[in-house]
Amino acid sequence: MIKRFLIVLTALIPLLSSAQLAVGSWKIYSPFVAYSIDAMVETPQKLYFTSEGSLYSYDKESDEVYSYNSINYLNDNNINGIYYNKDNKYLFIAYESGNIDLLYDNGKLVNMPDIKDAVLTTEKTINDVGFGHDRIYIATNFGLVVFNDQKHEVIESGIYNKNIGCIDVVGDYVLICYNYGLYASNIDERHNYFDSFNYISGANAHEIVSISDTKALVKVYNGTNYLMWKMTFDFSSFKYTERIDLSINDVVEINDAKDYIYCYNSTTFATIDSEGNVTTTTLPSDLQGQNLAIWDDVNTVWGANKNGIGQYSISDGSLTVLKDKFNPEAITVKEVMFLRVGNSGKIYLCNTAASNYLGWDSCRKSQVNSIENGVISNITIQAPYTKNNGNNPGENYMFDTYNLCEDPDDPDTYYVGTYWEGVYKVTNRDGNVKYDWTNSTITKYPSNWACHVPCVEIDKEGNLWALNWVNSSGYVCNILPASARKSSTTTASDWIGVNVGDFYGNKDARMYHCKKSNMVIMSNGYSMLVGYNTKGTYSDVSDDEYMIWNKFTDQDNKSFTAGYISAITEDENGHIWIGTDLGVIEIDNATDLMDGNMTINRVKVPRNDGTSFADYLLDNQHVMSIAVDNSNRKWLATLSNGLYLVNEDGSEILEHFTTSNSDIPSNKVYSVVCDPNSNSVFIGTDVGLVEYSSTSSPAMEDYSNVYAYPNPVRPDYTGWITVKGLMDNSLVKIADAAGNVFFSTRSEGGMVTWDGCNSAGERVKTGVYYVFASQNENEQSSGVVTKILVVN
Repeated sequence: MIKRFLIVLTALIPLLSSAQLAVGSWKIYSPFVAYSIDAMVETPQKLYFTSEGSLYSYDKESDEVYSYNSINYLNDNNINGIYYNKDNKYLFIAYESGNIDLLYDNGKLVNMPDIKDAVLTTEKTINDVGFGHDRIYIATNFGLVVFNDQKHEVIESGIYNKNIGCIDVVGDYVLICYNYGLYASNIDERHNYFDSFNYISGANAHEIVSISDTKALVKVYNGTNYLMWKMTFDFSSFKYTERIDLSINDVVEINDAKDYIYCYNSTTFATIDSEGNVTTTTLPSDLQGQNLAIWDDVNTVWGANKNGIGQYSISDGSLTVLKDKFNPEAITVKEVMFLRVGNSGKIYLCNTAASNYLGWDSCRKSQVNSIENGVISNITIQAPYTKNNGNNPGENYMFDTYNLCEDPDDPDTYYVGTYWEGVYKVTNRDGNVKYDWTNSTITKYPSNWACHVPCVEIDKEGNLWALNWVNSSGYVCNILPASARKSSTTTASDWIGVNVGDFYGNKDARMYHCKKSNMVIMSNGYSMLVGYNTKGTYSDVSDDEYMIWNKFTDQDNKSFTAGYISAITEDENGHIWIGTDLGVIEIDNATDLMDGNMTINRVKVPRNDGTSFADYLLDNQHVMSIAVDNSNRKWLATLSNGLYLVNEDGSEILEHFTTSNSDIPSNKVYSVVCDPNSNSVFIGTDVGLVEYSSTSSPAMEDYSNVYAYPNPVRPDYTGWITVKGLMDNSLVKIADAAGNVFFSTRSEGGMVTWDGCNSAGERVKTGVYYVFASQNENEQSSGVVTKILVVN
C-alpha cells in the first residue's frame, strides 16, 4: 500500500505573500475565475471554494485567503469535488485522477490514493460522497468504494462497471442512485457486487442528502426542472412510505449546515430540519442567481457571482453586507494555451488559442492575464462582445482569441486576433477599437459569419500584421502601418495587402517575425511553411519575395513532412527552431527559406552507448512550443510527455520534467516562455500555469548589482544558494574569511549556484563567505562582488 502523507498546515502561505524561488523549485499559479466557482462549502473555521479545479479558503479568524496546490500543500491538482464531514471535521477533496485528500479542521492532511492507484480499464471519476459510521462511501463511475475514515483504509470496493451517480448514508443503510433510480443496502452487507443493493424507486434522482435515520431529501428532475422531495423509507421492505414535494422548484444546490440542510433556487433560500420541516427566506434581488453557502444561519450567508465572494445577512428578506466582495489574487486562466513575453517584460497568458489538432469546438470564453514583477492582472476585455453569427447573445466575454502582441508604445495596450471578430486593440480592458471587414482589408469567412485572424504581430517598424483566414483555399496577410495603428479610426485604404500566394490551411496558423533578419515566417497549421523576405522595408511590399514549402529535405537527404507545425522561434545565433507533431527541426538561418535547395537539420541526440548511433530529438513527439533562455538553451513543451530542456544545439537532453519526477502538474504542456529578465521559466499546461526557477539568468554589463539568495543561509535550508547579477561567462570563486578558495565555476549567463559545501563535500561552517568574480583567467578584474552569511 502506498504510504499516506500526513501534513500539518503550518507552512501554507497566504495568497498575497511572495518570495524569490530557489533554483530548481516550482510555483503553481492556481487559477480562479469568479464566474466559474464550482463548489462552496462553509465550515466552523473557514469558507472553502473551488474554481477551475483549484482549492481556496477564506479564514474567518485571520481574514486571509489561502490557495492550495500540490506544491504548497495538497497531493494532487485538478479538483472535481469537495465535501465536508461535520461529524469527524474534515474536508473531503476529490481529484479528477481519483486521488483523495482529507483536510482536517486542525490542519492535518491525509492522502488516500487507492482509487487513483487502482488498475482499472475505466476512468476513476468520483461522483459523490456520503459519510456515516466512521466510513466514507464513494460513488464512482465504475461502482462503489468504502473507506474507514479513522484508519484511512479501503474496507470495501465494488467494481460494478456501472455509473453510481449519487450516494448518502440514511440510518444504517447506504442509499445510492443508478440510472437515476434509488437503491439501498444495509451497511453491514458486503458491497462487492451491485446485487447487494435493492431497488426502491425510479425517482429520476440526481442528489441525495440524509436528514434522519429513515428520511432523505432527494433532488429529482421532472423533465422541466429540478424538484425537492422529502422521502421516508421502510428499509425492511425496501420501499418508500412517503414522498412529499417540498415545493422548491429549480433547485440549484443541497448541502449540510451546522444543524440542518439548506437548499436554494434563483429566488428562495430554504433550510430543512431532521423532520423535513422547511423554512424559506426570499432572496434579496442582489443575491438571486448567486452560488450560496451557509454554516450557522441566514444571518451569515456567503454569496458568489462574477464579481467575487461576499457575506450577507438576509434574515428579514433584506440584504445587509457583512463582508464586501473579494477575489483571490490569482490568474483567471486554467488551460494556458498561449504564453508570450512582451517588450515591456510582461508575461501574457491566455486560455484559448489555435486548436485544430486538439479537436476543440469553438466558443470558448477567453481570459487574458499578465504577470509583471510578480503582480497578476486580469486584462480580459470587460465589455460585451459576441461572435458575428449571433450565437451566445449578451455574453460579456470575448470568445476564442488566438495569439496577442503588445503595443510597442504602450505596455498597457495589446492586440489580439480572434476566431469571430477580427482584431481587437485592448487598452485597460477596453476593446472599443476593433479591426474587421468594416474598417480594414480583413474579410469574413465562410458565408460572411466569422472573421478569422489567427495571428497578429508587430514588426520592427511598429506596423501591425494580421493574418486573415479568408477561405478554405488561402490566407491573406494585412499590414496596418504604424502611423495608422496609432489612430483611433482606420479605413480599408489605410491597410496594405501582402501577397503570400497559395498559402492555405486551417485556423492553427503561426507567424514569426525574425529579430536577426528581415524575414517573416508563416505556417498554415499543417505542414506548409512560408518564408517571406521583407527586404527591410516592412510597409513597402513592392519588392518583397516569398517561398512556400510543403515538404523538406534533411541533412541526410531524407524527406520530411510534418502533420502539424505548432511552434516557430529564433535562437540567439539566428537559427530557426520549429516544433512539429513529429519532433523538432532546425534551419540554420531564416534567409535559407528563400533558397530552393535549402536543407533542414533534424536535430540528433547521440546515444553515448559506445556506438556512433543517435536518435532524432523528440522523435514523433508533438512539440507545442519552444522557448530560448538566457544561455541559448531550448525549452521544449510537448503535448503528452512533459517539458524538455536541451543544450544550445539540441544534441543533449539536460532535463526532462514529468509529473513522475518533478512538480510540474501535468504532462500535457501547451506553451513555454523564458523571462528574459530573470531565471524564471513559465510553463502553460492543461491544469494551470507553473513557474520554474532555472539555472540561467541574464548577464549584466558589470558587477554593480550582484546578490545572493537565500542570504543569510539558515540551518534548515539545504537547497541551492544562488548568486545573480554576474557578467556573462564570469569566473566565480567562493572563499572563506581566510581567503581559502574551495569552490570555482563559470557562470551560466548571469548566475551560478553553490550547494553550500566545501571541496570535501561537507557543509561549510557558520561564517561569512566571499564571492569573487572576473571575466578572465588571470583575474585582473577580479574582486569581491558579494558576501554570503551561512548559519549552522
